[in-house]
Amino acid sequence: MNKIIYLASIILFSFSLNAQNTDHFRFLTQQLQETSNDSVKTEMLIELSKLTRSQNLSESLSYARQAQKTAESTESPELMAIAHNNLGIIFYHIGEYDQALEHFLDSKRIYETNRNYNALIGQINNICGVLLQLEEYDKAWDLYQELFEKQNALLAKGDSSNLSQLHVFYNSMGIISEKRGELKKAQSYFEMAIENATKYDYKNRLASIYNSMAENYFEQKQTDNALQCLRLAIEFSEYFDDMIELSKAKQQLSKYFLDQNSYKEALANATESLSAATKAGSNVLKGDSYHLLYQIEEQKGNYLNALNHYKNYTSYQDSIFNEKTIKEITRLEMTHQFEKQEEQFKIQNSRIKFIYGIIILGLLLGLVIFVLYYLLNKSRDKGAYLTKQTLEKDLELRERELVMKELYLVEKNETLKKVTKQLSEVQLKADAVSNEIIAESISLLKSSLNKSVWEEFETRYQQVHEGFYEKLREQFSFLTPTEEKLSALLRLGMSSKEIAELTQQSVKSVEVARSRLRKKLNLTNTNVNLSTFLAQL
Repeated sequence: MNKIIYLASIILFSFSLNAQNTDHFRFLTQQLQETSNDSVKTEMLIELSKLTRSQNLSESLSYARQAQKTAESTESPELMAIAHNNLGIIFYHIGEYDQALEHFLDSKRIYETNRNYNALIGQINNICGVLLQLEEYDKAWDLYQELFEKQNALLAKGDSSNLSQLHVFYNSMGIISEKRGELKKAQSYFEMAIENATKYDYKNRLASIYNSMAENYFEQKQTDNALQCLRLAIEFSEYFDDMIELSKAKQQLSKYFLDQNSYKEALANATESLSAATKAGSNVLKGDSYHLLYQIEEQKGNYLNALNHYKNYTSYQDSIFNEKTIKEITRLEMTHQFEKQEEQFKIQNSRIKFIYGIIILGLLLGLVIFVLYYLLNKSRDKGAYLTKQTLEKDLELRERELVMKELYLVEKNETLKKVTKQLSEVQLKADAVSNEIIAESISLLKSSLNKSVWEEFETRYQQVHEGFYEKLREQFSFLTPTEEKLSALLRLGMSSKEIAELTQQSVKSVEVARSRLRKKLNLTNTNVNLSTFLAQL
């Protein structure tokens, strides 16, 4: 680790890239005014969009949309695919994941049609990035296995052009491993990512990797290494004027100081994180920064400031993970899967028709009629199969949509209750003016509380997992309502940490409750997984 950090520190100041980027930007804007070739214009606009992406997402988006418009006039599939990909990356950083996924899928379709497998690998990685934000870690991991299979196939053909991009894949696989609790495995991926990025001179990507590595070190309780990585992440992001990665690094530093009860340093870093996120135009990072400021002010006892920050946080959360966005992502995934299966069936049908066409030339009229009848029935069977697959995918995606919405409502409701309680405690000690303001805030919060969240959750849960509570109560009638709720959350595959955050308990309390539940279900001293057991009811 020290060797890697030392190498990176030497590289960092070996050249002046900021000046080069500024000169390049000026050159491109001047040439853009002088050229009339739409293909050249598209390439220049995409390059301008890339140059401004890490500093100002709004400006980058403006260039990207112009690039897409001029690409359409060129009728070049390659330029259209690149334009869609660029737009997808920008929407991803903004936090509009439905639009990001739509552009990534459009780009992927073009590359699949043109059999551009090198570019296709990049699109699979981008789609995985959206899955990571939606916490679909297992699905993202499976896609990365597919990605490496395609990469190995290219290497077997002597094509090594994608080797320079492996740092992106290694970084993402490290993030997935860290989220799955495989911290040592994650560390090895991050180190490979740094080695690859350094080898192929992608120093502008190192800030992102060091941010990921720092988070993993914090999880391993290796604070010194984590802080060392954050210092490098900040140096690289400031050097390359990368506001996105700077915001992420400042957030991690703020969390560290908050854990140390160093409120002044925590507040300063959280404020700097918000400033960088605002400059970049990332709704995701602005929401995260406001949530961090809310936590700091809450622990300091400044409940009015905490309330204001929390309102800002929820407004960004609602804009990113609202019901409309979830439904749109669901629709895009389902449509893409349907089109992919339909295309496969078209290819299969084309081959079958070709083979039978040759046979028909040598057969009698009766055999021709038989073959046509056979093909008709087979086509109907395939249509029924495709319809069945589509319905099953729709049910699966509806389940995720319902569960994501209800869990978010529960978390929001619990947080509002906590803030209301804390404000009520402060009200007793406040002066008359503050008392009136706090009373108004409490009234506002109480009106926002949804007391029937758990009832609605159980109703929607029954819609997805029909009869679960009835089966649970029939076989284990002695379970308490709290244990029934814990069973429902475990059946969703939630970890103890996630359940603790959702129910405002400590992880230890949840672990104790799980142990008691195992005992009541007669699973003690067995190798049966509790979540698996509940999923089979």
